[in-house]
Amino acid sequence: MNPEERKMLDEALLLARENNKILHGIRRGNRWSMFFTLAYWILILGSLGVGFYFAKPYIDLADQSYSQIKSQLDGLKSATDKIPNINNILR
Repeated sequence: MNPEERKMLDEALLLARENNKILHGIRRGNRWSMFFTLAYWILILGSLGVGFYFAKPYIDLADQSYSQIKSQLDGLKSATDKIPNINNILR
């Protein structure tokens, strides 16, 4: 192997090592990015779950109130349907 070929081989080896170092850095950055993205979504979904857990009693209370009001309005409607000629009375 002549000195010129040896020099080219050494340069190629140096470039390969530098590329390897760069690629390892890129892979490490991708791993950290994936970790923080996963942590971000876990935080978002976890906070939604915790918020729903603490808001559930209030949601149930509002649902019960809505059901009671609806049943009372249905009862009122059925009572007005039983009165004959209600339209004539209201006019």
